[in-house]
Amino acid sequence: MLSLVDSNGDVCLVSIQDMVYLQMNGREGLQFYTDNGIYKALTATKDWATFLQDKGFLQLDRGTIVNVKKVAAYNSELRVVTVPTSEGNVLLPVAEKVQRQIKKLLLARE
Repeated sequence: MLSLVDSNGDVCLVSIQDMVYLQMNGREGLQFYTDNGIYKALTATKDWATFLQDKGFLQLDRGTIVNVKKVAAYNSELRVVTVPTSEGNVLLPVAEKVQRQIKKLLLARE
């Protein structure tokens, strides 16, 4: 469980398994997208990337971290992964240096 801030500004506990992806959102900072809502982080992106690395998450680019278990598809031509959310599918960009790694992780998952 992680301590995050909900849309009301209250600190609450969120399960790592409920997280779909994390992404920088301008002035809002790092946001955690779950099936149940959006939460804000209390610390920096690089801290989260390090912490979540051994829990099945991968940093796709400078501002996006994804739960690999939640990835539905990878398009190598567009260099994006598709993750389903309660509001529909979201396409997340994959940095060039991460492409091999995401392919390998998705193949291992099958």
